[in-house]
Amino acid sequence: MFHVTALFRAPTAEEVRRALATLSLTSAQAIDKKLLKKRYLELVKKNHPDTGGDAEKMKSISTAYQTLRSVTRMPDPQEKPSQAAPFQHQRRERQPQDSIFTDRGMPADWINAEMLHRMARESSFPRSSGHPMSSFMRNSYDPHFRPFSFQSAFGNIIRAYVFMALIAYLVLLLLERMVEMQTQSPPTNTRLSRLSDAGDAYQKRVEIMQNRNRAKQTDRPNNNYFTIRKEEKAAEKIHHKHAAYQKIPSSVRGVDYYYPIKER
Repeated sequence: MFHVTALFRAPTAEEVRRALATLSLTSAQAIDKKLLKKRYLELVKKNHPDTGGDAEKMKSISTAYQTLRSVTRMPDPQEKPSQAAPFQHQRRERQPQDSIFTDRGMPADWINAEMLHRMARESSFPRSSGHPMSSFMRNSYDPHFRPFSFQSAFGNIIRAYVFMALIAYLVLLLLERMVEMQTQSPPTNTRLSRLSDAGDAYQKRVEIMQNRNRAKQTDRPNNNYFTIRKEEKAAEKIHHKHAAYQKIPSSVRGVDYYYPIKER
């Protein structure tokens, strides 16, 4: 069964050998694109499920055709890129089908499955996205592999627009910050400002304490007032005791209970 992942890697020698056996072709015949396609169409007409053929055999034929086709369409890694690289595919189409082998000094009759596999590995660049040089090498050595698409161009335009908008926003933010710094008061020394604030707070506390002491000294009565008030409280206490004594019956009243009121 043909897998999509086979398009992104070079076929192995065993896969090439099985493909040649399935299509009943030799290695020299497999490099001829017209002969390969003709043989594939013949087998499709004969083995297609609509005409009563075997579906499994049809799948193996399609897999073999895709395998050999992926080998024959790979570029020559020894060919150097030039300024006319986008038009090289037109020149290649006019060349003989076995020129990729004859240019290296080997006749097409000597080609076998192992050589096809080795040359396919040499010609294929790494296609995984994790390889750091994959996109650079493919764009440099095989520019016609990925044709121009309006979708990719539109994506590049969108990315450029977003990048320029971000740069403009950062510039405006920087200018706004500079204007705010110029309009504000000139900065002062932080340490001096802290010392000044501490001195002001201390001076304010000193003034509050002085005002409190002054108020206490002003509102405080003299010593004579305290003495008189003390005597009045003592006299009131004696008076209350005498009143209680007067309420006691005369039979139980004694001399010890009498406390005369102290005159001022």
